[in-house]
Amino acid sequence: MKKPCCILLSVLLLLGAALPAAAFGDVPADAYYAAAVGWALAAGVTEGTSAETFSPGDTCTRGQVVTFLWRAMGRPEPETTEEPFTDVQEGDYFYTPVLWAVEWGITNGTSETTFSPKDKCTCAQIITFLWRAAGWPPPAGDSALTAGWPDSYYKGAVSWADARGILADTGAFDPAAACSRAETVAWLYRAVGGRVTVSTAAELMAAICPNRTIYLEDGTYNLTDWIESLASIRETGNPCVRIEEVFDGYEVQIVGADNLRLTGSDAEIVVEPRYADVLSFFDCDGIALTDLTLGHTIEPGSCQGDVLSFTDCGDIKLEGLDLYGCGTYGIVAENVASLVMDGGSIHDCSYGIMELRNVAAAEFDSVAFSRCREFTMLGFWNSGVRFDRCVFAENEWIEGWGFMYCDSSSNVAFDGCTFDLAAYQSITDRSGFEGVSVTDPVIR
Repeated sequence: MKKPCCILLSVLLLLGAALPAAAFGDVPADAYYAAAVGWALAAGVTEGTSAETFSPGDTCTRGQVVTFLWRAMGRPEPETTEEPFTDVQEGDYFYTPVLWAVEWGITNGTSETTFSPKDKCTCAQIITFLWRAAGWPPPAGDSALTAGWPDSYYKGAVSWADARGILADTGAFDPAAACSRAETVAWLYRAVGGRVTVSTAAELMAAICPNRTIYLEDGTYNLTDWIESLASIRETGNPCVRIEEVFDGYEVQIVGADNLRLTGSDAEIVVEPRYADVLSFFDCDGIALTDLTLGHTIEPGSCQGDVLSFTDCGDIKLEGLDLYGCGTYGIVAENVASLVMDGGSIHDCSYGIMELRNVAAAEFDSVAFSRCREFTMLGFWNSGVRFDRCVFAENEWIEGWGFMYCDSSSNVAFDGCTFDLAAYQSITDRSGFEGVSVTDPVIR
C-alpha cells in the first residue's frame, strides 16, 4: 500500500492557479484564500456554489472535507472494497474517499460503525486529517495554540500545522468550530495543494514558493537555458526567484521560500557558467532536497561557483544527493541553524568539499566525498559539525593547505569514517585543532 506522502498532485497552472477565483464576486483578490480557491478550481478539488459565488463563509461537512482531500491527493484508488460505516453507502460521492481515508489511517470515523458524513467538520478534525495524510510527521515542538488542550488527540496535528504556516492568516484557531470553505481550501492548499509535478526548468522555477513540495520528473533541468529564455533577465515572474549576474553569466537565487521541498528519482539540475552557484538559498527555513543530482555542465577548471549555497537559513535537509562541480565547493553555508545530509555524495569539485561559517549544527551521515582537489577540502568557522560513517577517498590538496581547517570556535567530530592515509594524517597531525575528535577510523 502506498503511503499518502508519496502521492504527488500535478497542478498544471502552478502559481497562476489563482486566476479562476476572480470569477467569484465573493472572493476578493486580496483574500488570504484567493490563491487557494483558484488552485482548488484548477485542480478539480471543488467547485463554486454557483457560477458567480464560492461562498467562503459556508461550513463544510466531514464528507466534503474527506472528498476534497482525496481529490487533492490525486484521487488514489483504495485497495479496500468493504465499507466499515453504516452511514456511508455505495453511490455516495464520498464513498470512495472514505474508504481511502480509513485504509490510510486518516480517519477512524466517529464510532466503530459511523462516519457521520453530514456532520459539520471541525477545525481540529480537518487539521488532523491533513497531518495524517502527510504521514503523521512529528512536530518540532508544542504550539502555543495547544496550551488549552495539552492532552487532545489533535495536539500533534495542530503543532505541526502551526509550524508549517498552514494556519497563518486565518484568524484565531478554534478547534471545536465548524470549518469554513475558505479555511478548508486554504489549509488544503498549504498542506497538500502545494505538491506539484514539473518536467521543465521553467515549470520548476514557476513552482517555487513557501509550503510546497515539487516533484521533478526524470530529465535534465538546465537553469541557464531557462534564464536565457526570459524576455527580461530581471523579471522571473516569481517573487521567490531572482537572477543575479556573475562573472561569466547568471545564477538562480531562491529567497524566502520556507518549507520548500524538491524531490525526484532521476532528475538533474545543471548550470553552465563557471561562476554560478547551481542553487543558492537565502532567508529560507525548512528546505529539503531529496534524490537529485546537481552540478555544472562544463569541464573542471578554476572558478568560484558552488553547487549548493545557503545563507541566513534555518533547517536544511539533504538526502540522497549527488553533487559535483567544475571549480566549486559542493556545499557552502553561512549563518545556518541546522544542516543535515543523509547519504549521497560530493565529488569532483575543484576547490574543495565544503565551507561552513556560523553553522550551529551540521551532520553528515553515510556520505561519500571523493575526487575533490586544489585547496583545503573542509573549512569550518564557528561551526559544530559531525561526520558519521562517511568516506573520504581520492581527494587531493595543494601542499601546505591541509585536508581540513577548523578555527578555535568550531567543534568537529568524525565517528566510524573511512579515510585515505593522507587525509587522516592531515587531520590528526595538525596542531590547533582542539575541537576535533576522530573515533573508530578506518584507514585505507
